[in-house]
Amino acid sequence: MVMKLIICIMIAFLAVVYVYSYIRYKRQKNKTIDTVAEFNEKYLKGKKTSVNKNGPTDYIERTEFIEEAHKTANIEKIKETPWS
Repeated sequence: MVMKLIICIMIAFLAVVYVYSYIRYKRQKNKTIDTVAEFNEKYLKGKKTSVNKNGPTDYIERTEFIEEAHKTANIEKIKETPWS
């Protein structure tokens, strides 16, 4: 008697877990995945906050950054020379 009750409880528990998982899977499957729109939404939120916190510059092109770094490095080298 006790064994049948334990088996019935286990089967009921597994059935509930299966139904929950199936419903959750169907909901996830029905959602459309639009990663571009999701990225733009997150980026625009971050852009608004970072502009307020970090100043007007939000993004610098890689080539511009490298050129500026080289110019700064050359200026520092000129300042370090003993004859200037």
